[in-house]
Amino acid sequence: MEVPYSGPGGTQSQRWSKGQDRGTKSRLRDNVKKLHCVSLGGNLASEHSQDDHQFLKKLNENDKPFWIGLADVHKEGTWLWSDGTSASSEGDFLKWNPGEPNNAGQENCVHSNYGGQADWNDIECDSRFQSVCAM
Repeated sequence: MEVPYSGPGGTQSQRWSKGQDRGTKSRLRDNVKKLHCVSLGGNLASEHSQDDHQFLKKLNENDKPFWIGLADVHKEGTWLWSDGTSASSEGDFLKWNPGEPNNAGQENCVHSNYGGQADWNDIECDSRFQSVCAM
């Protein structure tokens, strides 16, 4: 499903694709989702504002966690979006659940809509969740 979206301030137009694994009910791992988004001409969605965060949560109709394009796979603690922008610099938008990121094990990827506050959680990249692609 593709949904038209105007970015904050109405200056940027993006298409959002809600991934449900090409018609199957199984959920794919983060690296497969990234490749799926890239094959569509996009990336896993980035959240650069509260508006982006709320929009993606509304787009995700079933209230289950979903992959976003945030990871620290290249350097532990340096969080980068799949669109190439940082989430580790002062002033960057952050929406971690309390106590996160905690890197319990090898948690280098991030899903949103998790836990009581339904915000970000770092998690192992081989976990299976839905995804949202930004086109």
